[in-house]
Amino acid sequence: MVRDPSIVKIGSTWWVAHSNVNFAATTSFDIAKSTDGHNFTYVMSVDCSSVTGNDANSAVWAPEWFVDDDESVHVFMALRSTASSGNFFIYEVHPTNSEFTSWSAPAGLHSTPAAIDPYMVKRNGRYYLWWKDAGQFIQHSSSTSLLSGYTQDTSGDWAGFGTPREGPFLYELPNGTWMILLDNNGNGMYYSIGNANWDAGSWSAPALLPPIQGGKFVLQHGSVVKLTGSFP
Repeated sequence: MVRDPSIVKIGSTWWVAHSNVNFAATTSFDIAKSTDGHNFTYVMSVDCSSVTGNDANSAVWAPEWFVDDDESVHVFMALRSTASSGNFFIYEVHPTNSEFTSWSAPAGLHSTPAAIDPYMVKRNGRYYLWWKDAGQFIQHSSSTSLLSGYTQDTSGDWAGFGTPREGPFLYELPNGTWMILLDNNGNGMYYSIGNANWDAGSWSAPALLPPIQGGKFVLQHGSVVKLTGSFP
């Protein structure tokens, strides 16, 4: 099972991190690598059981890559443990060797319960963590430190994205505005465009991306990678 794929290119290697079950119990996420961006080889399952435990309540969802300005590599994900009785919290792990075959233990990042689908953006020296809340609205929190000190910046339907929305993915457009991709709980992928400061009133009404298969845009929660030149 490959769900919630996140892709990044580090040096000459492409890496994918993804959830490895379809809403069943799991204590890990999987990573794979490629030298050409097409053919991927399984590397390992990253164990998160120190947080999740190992029973029917264990869950590891939506791992997302983030490479900081110092080239340090991180993966953020939502973990559910037996102790949290179904609530998800956001955690970070990072590779401890260059082959990505050894990983740190999960470290808690965000104290808001029922937070899933993390996506990290660094802007103007500040870290912004985007996520989906219990009401299926998209929020963001921010901090001057990558792994601590986050304060929630938004609440409710602050940008008019609506609900249900999940799997936020953001990228900056050439003119300085920002696009966010929003999964409508598996019922289409939407996008919205906001200004450079992400002001609440600047976001356009969510619009459905053009259908690409059988009249439906089948992608749910994934990544966009900016490339220059040709792709092999």
